[in-house]
Amino acid sequence: MSARHKINASTTLGSLVLAAIIGGLAGSWAVFVIAAVVLFAVAVESGEISLCRSAGECWFAWPSRSRWRANFFLAIVGGRWLGSP
Repeated sequence: MSARHKINASTTLGSLVLAAIIGGLAGSWAVFVIAAVVLFAVAVESGEISLCRSAGECWFAWPSRSRWRANFFLAIVGGRWLGSP
């Protein structure tokens, strides 16, 4: 197991443990799932979890962060995704 895989695994496990604590305190499975998704998304966005094998080799086309944030904002306010017809 490479160092990147170990970092990804430990960060994912930490996110799940924290989500379990939050869900347990709230006494709700829904809160656990929401917390797990949010914590995982934050870890991916911050770069703690890498979804790419190497610096330039991704299995998907990841938009730039500024474009992703603009798309997210437009989706929240009811607009369209950038680049969509």
